[in-house]
Parts: sequence; structure tokens; C-alpha cells
Amino acid sequence: MGASGQWSLNSIIRPLWNLLKPLRLVLRRNPRLRLAWARFLGRRSTAVWNSMLKPGMVVIDLGANAGYYTFFASHQVKAAGKVYAFEPFPAAFDTLKAEAARSKHQNIVPMQLAASDRPGKHHMFVMPGHDPSNSLHPVPGLAEDRSVTVEAVRVDDVVDAPRVDVVKIDVEGHELHAMRGMERILAANKDVKLFIEFNPCTLAAAGALPGDFFGFLDGHGFKLYAIDDRTGKLNRADTAAKLVGLLPRDGVTNVLAQREAGG
Repeated sequence: MGASGQWSLNSIIRPLWNLLKPLRLVLRRNPRLRLAWARFLGRRSTAVWNSMLKPGMVVIDLGANAGYYTFFASHQVKAAGKVYAFEPFPAAFDTLKAEAARSKHQNIVPMQLAASDRPGKHHMFVMPGHDPSNSLHPVPGLAEDRSVTVEAVRVDDVVDAPRVDVVKIDVEGHELHAMRGMERILAANKDVKLFIEFNPCTLAAAGALPGDFFGFLDGHGFKLYAIDDRTGKLNRADTAAKLVGLLPRDGVTNVLAQREAGG
């Protein structure tokens, strides 16, 4: 798209985005309305996420962005629980931190960090406009000359909770690296459940294949289920090929990974 086309598109998107700001704030602060809105939009995986969360749980949200999943978790685990929310991109983190300070249960720990197996400074490639799909890898649609420097850590090194119940991972292709940086947590918490975005396109940008993604989780004893976003149905994937075969038309799905008795 040429410069004039991009300008024209932004001239439409920006006013709409600003017009919807009051609605976004209401939804962000009211979990029941957010869940109803997600169901209206056909995002049934949100209901699956909500059902995984119970009072007192410890949750880790990797790639929290402005806090969509974080605030569901905060509401569900209540004051006895805790939510560690990792978001390295400055603008998104500022929103996350501000909203966390207003949260009812005061149980969110916002962390301006990326999750990885390679600690240190990284370039984060930035998607234009308000698209939240920023990545540590130059995935399609991201300009390699448009980036910010962020700090990455191994989650094992910064989360010292006595237990972890649920982990959400949506880091635009860096999912495998994030999981490799939390192998201690995965080993120590046999009942932990993972809610992970599976996108072969962004994984490929990070140098990973669907077989690598599946093999890591299978090797750590997890059974994988692709979540049908239209119905909320969990579809078992016992091979990498089956997982790829369960992808919807847009090529992206959320996956539930859990260990099972006798598995």
C-alpha cells in the first residue's frame, strides 16, 4: 500500500478508535460485560480462559498487552490470587499499569518485560497504528526499521511464586522461547495449565516449526487441545500435523495444554 493509501486508512481508523475509547474503558473494567462482548463477537476461547480460573490461583500472562486476559484473571482469582502480567511494549504497558492500579482486587503485578530464554536487550518490531501484534521477530507486516528496545528475562528468574496454576502465552512467534525460559516452573507445577496462541506464520519468523512447538509441550507431558473460537469446543491434537489441521481459515488458534492423570 502506498503512503497516500496508508494515510487514508489511518485517517479512518484513528477517529473510530478514539470514538470507541469510552466503550473500551467500560469493557476493560467490567469482566461480565467483557465476556458478553467476547461471546457476541464469537470469541468463545475467552470463555474457555475464564473457566480455567478460580479464586486463589496464581496466573502468569505473557504478552499481556493492555490487559484483556489479565483483567479477566484478576476478577476470577480475586484478592487471594495473583496475576503476573508481562508486557514489554511501552505504550501498552503504560495502559496495563494504569488499569492495574484501579483494579478491584489489587492482585496484578505488572512487569515491563518480555519473556524469553535469552535474557537481555532485544529489538521489538512495531506494528503500525493500534495493532497490538508487536514482535521480537520481523514477522510479515512489521517494518524491520521500526522497532523499540525492550528488556527480556527468563520467567523462571523473576517469578518466585510457591506455585503457578495457569499461564497464558501470546508473544507473536516467541512462544517456544518463552516456554524454554520457564522450564523450572513447568516442572515444579504438575497441574499447571497453559493457554497459548498457535500461529505457524509467526513461529516460522522465529525460526520454529509446528513440530517444535508440539514437541516441546508433548515432551513435557502436556496434552494439546485446539480451541474452536466459534463454539468453545476443545479438539484434541495428538500430533503436530493434527494441530495444524485444526487451524481455522485465518491460520491462528488458541491451544489449551494440560497434563492428565496417567498421561
